[in-house]
Amino acid sequence: AADALNPMGPYIAVAGTTLSLPVLAFARRYLHGEFMFTRFAFLCTTLVFGFNLVAVSPHLATTLMGWSMCGFASTFLIGSYNDRVSAQVNATQAFTAYQISDLGMLMAAAFACSHAATGFENNWMMPFGLLMAALLKTSQFPMTSLFARSMEGPTPASALGYAGLSAHLGVVLLTSTMPLWYEFEWARYTLGCIGAITAVHSSLIAKIRADRKGALGHATAATIGVIYCVLSLGYSDLALYLSLGHAAFRITQILRAPNTIQDCVERKSALGPLTAPLVVPTRVYKAAWTLHRTHNDWQAWHLMRLLTRTVTGGGTYKLGKHEQWAATAAALLLVGAPLTPLTHMKEEMLMQLIITHPFLAVGLGSLHVCLSVVLIKFILTKVLDMRRFSALKVTGRKPKTGPSFSAGLACGVIMGITVVLTVVMQLQHVQHLKDAEKAGH
Repeated sequence: AADALNPMGPYIAVAGTTLSLPVLAFARRYLHGEFMFTRFAFLCTTLVFGFNLVAVSPHLATTLMGWSMCGFASTFLIGSYNDRVSAQVNATQAFTAYQISDLGMLMAAAFACSHAATGFENNWMMPFGLLMAALLKTSQFPMTSLFARSMEGPTPASALGYAGLSAHLGVVLLTSTMPLWYEFEWARYTLGCIGAITAVHSSLIAKIRADRKGALGHATAATIGVIYCVLSLGYSDLALYLSLGHAAFRITQILRAPNTIQDCVERKSALGPLTAPLVVPTRVYKAAWTLHRTHNDWQAWHLMRLLTRTVTGGGTYKLGKHEQWAATAAALLLVGAPLTPLTHMKEEMLMQLIITHPFLAVGLGSLHVCLSVVLIKFILTKVLDMRRFSALKVTGRKPKTGPSFSAGLACGVIMGITVVLTVVMQLQHVQHLKDAEKAGH
């Protein structure tokens, strides 16, 4: 932690963990009896670990691991109830944004590792990658509907991810890497302009959303846009303090979202006529609706549906529980799950190609994004079948809420070996970079 990119990294990690504990305690009762609670707890723990890794990371190569972990955990939290078509679509769309964000993060990490050889003064690709990664991850323009779509998951997951940790991950990244992008005038202007556009755009849409969580998703994106404006002026510590207060406030709002109607009734009975609803002016309503409709049409998400249409036809495969785990694990290895040797080799190859053959690297990275999106849609629509839990209840057998001890032990051993191998390779890579830097000097 002493070598973290951000001197406040340990404090950020402690604050993130502190905000997460009440949410997990709330989820223990809110999701009581749910068959997927064990999976939910594992994914939330992965999200917290990824956030803390980004906060205390000593270099961008390690930051990339935590960044990717947050993306994968968020995707499966959004698609928790994948028996609904809306959950499948929104989880896949969120994963698309996360994969493009990971590509920008990979670009920044590649140039950060070789900046001593290439020259930082003329290297505009590094701040471009950092801004691309941060803005796409945090539902900024033109991806302002990301948080609203991410509300498809359980309410505690929405509060933890898209009001607390994942929502402010871009702020943590940019405050930790200020020396790498703030010297570029165009980067400051870009961050400030996109933040301001998002603040106005999402604030208007939040006023006309009919659902409470969707409105809070747009409101969260709008406030983060304001925080980016503050960050573009150079006030990094103020941006972090604002993020902490904003995260705590939005988490409380989303956790109370299911009780909104009861809260309104109690407030009206207590205050009487003082609680008359505010009427949105007609001009504001029309402007907000125009922005909302134009924004949805312009994003053209239907193009992604055409890409994944080949894997969504027909019904779900009739696989057993362990067969679903095995198929999901195999697909995730191909997709590029973090802390796996295959992902490490892929990142090493792309990081070298970005320096030597940037167009080839962008092409291969885009191809990997497309294939990853198709595989994730395949997992959500064909592999993970929730109806088996209903079948167990019909037959009178008690459904299991988690994996057996032997399966859990086997998965733990495999994960432990994989993590050890990846850490060893990462340490070798860092040592190689240090040796190369010393040789350059």
